[in-house]
Amino acid sequence: MKLFHVALLLTTALSLAACGGGDTTPTGDTTPPTVNLTAAPATVTAAGAVGLTAAASDNVGVTGVTFYRGATAISTDTTSPYEASDNVTAADNGALTYRAVASDAAGNTAEATAGVSVNIGAAADTTAPSVVSITPASGATGVDKTANIVVTFSEKMNQAATQAAYQSTDLPAAGVVFSWNAAGTIMTINPNADLTYTAAGKTYAFNLTSTATDLAGNALPPKNSSFKTYKQITTTINSTAALDGYVRSDGLFNTNNILLLIGDSGAVDNSTYRSYLSFDLSGLPAGLTSANILAATLTVRQSSVVGSPYTDLDVGASDLILDHVNYGTSLTATDFDPTVYSNLGDIISSATAANYFKSTLSALKDDLSNNRTRSQYRLRFAKLTDGDGVADIAYLDSGDSATNKPRLEVTYLIP
Repeated sequence: MKLFHVALLLTTALSLAACGGGDTTPTGDTTPPTVNLTAAPATVTAAGAVGLTAAASDNVGVTGVTFYRGATAISTDTTSPYEASDNVTAADNGALTYRAVASDAAGNTAEATAGVSVNIGAAADTTAPSVVSITPASGATGVDKTANIVVTFSEKMNQAATQAAYQSTDLPAAGVVFSWNAAGTIMTINPNADLTYTAAGKTYAFNLTSTATDLAGNALPPKNSSFKTYKQITTTINSTAALDGYVRSDGLFNTNNILLLIGDSGAVDNSTYRSYLSFDLSGLPAGLTSANILAATLTVRQSSVVGSPYTDLDVGASDLILDHVNYGTSLTATDFDPTVYSNLGDIISSATAANYFKSTLSALKDDLSNNRTRSQYRLRFAKLTDGDGVADIAYLDSGDSATNKPRLEVTYLIP
């Protein structure tokens, strides 16, 4: 009995020792293999075999690679190189997906896929691609500076070859970004910087050489195209002397004086002077739209000042105020208070000259949008008078002046 118990204890001890005393968890291989799959040919145009080759490796060892067409197993290869073959016919026309699943001894697996296009019985593509359209169209004028070039082809193109075929001195490839639609038939050329406007309009030319091809390698016939941006013109319109002048609050008005008067009169019951400017727009191009007016600046020269109109007749931070108005084809006594379209704020004086200037872009755009043939303005101080019986008047040159006429400088775009 003792011998039996001793033997049993020894057996149990040896078993526990072999198992590590039962205090640790067994470890195993958990690293999956790696696998890559290639299929040849990638495009099948005649019935035959597609060769499948898998490159597989594992930290311990690959036990085999199983090849599939979709979910259907083709074969398993247990030795490297891992290979399989699949026969295709016209019945398989379309896109096929092949899979390779590599396994190791621990049961770890990894998968790779490869696609094959089957087009059996179709005639080979020997038709050259063509350019369906180009925007801006060749010969176009008045192209906006933010425009992209968009080329539409008759079929899907080899994108790398087509981009390499683009040549331009005006917009070199290094200065543009190419992009394509999902179908590969439309190439967009986006310049890195805006195009340029000049007085004559700037011409941009480019060409696509015959190195551009479709996916079958058919060459695109060479294509040239060019377009011209808007012409950017700056013109000066002098005020219309016959419509320039001043109106006094007691009914006096004058359109034949070389000076415009703004302020109050000390001699005539503190009456208020306001002055008016009119610019004839008929010299601007027919069809010019407000959207194509880039800038408009009114400039008027101050001849002299009597009294203190800029302190006695202002209100708060106001100074010499410009209103966009309409008084029509003549200036009369009733135009002391004409139709006012908008208040444009204070005219700003120049630090280096006696000129006062103000942007009238919004006013001119409004005139063109409403098909007006004149752009008219009123000059005034915020206060009608300070009532002190002393004249406070700013004298500005009018359109009757031989020099320094009020002027409207307009910058615009035309095709």
